[in-house]
Amino acid sequence: MMLKALPAACAALLIGAGAAQAAIAPDPTNPTCPNLQKMFGPLSGPVQVQSAKVSGRNVVKFSGAIVPGAADQLQKALEGAGAPVDEIWIGSSGGDPAEGVKLGKMIRAMGVPTRVPAGWGCASACNFAFMGGAIRMVDRDATFAVHMFTITTNEGYQSFVDLTRQDSKATLNNIARREQASALLASDENDFLIRMGVSRRLLTEIMYQQKADAFVGQDKSVIRCLTADEMQRYNVVNAD
Repeated sequence: MMLKALPAACAALLIGAGAAQAAIAPDPTNPTCPNLQKMFGPLSGPVQVQSAKVSGRNVVKFSGAIVPGAADQLQKALEGAGAPVDEIWIGSSGGDPAEGVKLGKMIRAMGVPTRVPAGWGCASACNFAFMGGAIRMVDRDATFAVHMFTITTNEGYQSFVDLTRQDSKATLNNIARREQASALLASDENDFLIRMGVSRRLLTEIMYQQKADAFVGQDKSVIRCLTADEMQRYNVVNAD
């Protein structure tokens, strides 16, 4: 799932470097995060993959919405780099969770470390891609944002509301399908985190404690940005 209500801006705006997180005011709705619109807006556009030399290291920079085909694009870039790739820099507002897992598995199979560089953010489905690195780094002025994964998208939620208004039987069937799909997704998430060496307590203590939507109650926060201590505690990062 992608962070909601973010414009599709050109991801190339943050290729290379970006404004440090410290320069971005806190998000008014999700206070553990910098302003999500400013942080992730430029990382919500089409996938951008670029090879670069950074301080003598061969780096492949991957940014943009994680959509079907993104893993293939990154794999082609890694295979066509012409030299061993030292790091993959990842920045994305998220997208398709299944594609995020596919990215993570591909990155792990290729054995390339992952980094969220300063000024970039990694949220939602991007979490899975990042976790594919056997060596994982998040720079001090970068953002790693998590939330409760659900099957329902913006469009799916509207369909759910429409069914509730029109047909109670269809609504119950919709709820049953959503519950089953969510249970399968939760199982897949647990399996993936264990395989990647990330503590499953990240799910139970952080991600699954977040609200799935902002429609109920005064607290509208649905996104949690991890602190440096939390990233180390749950083994999200394992290197500096």
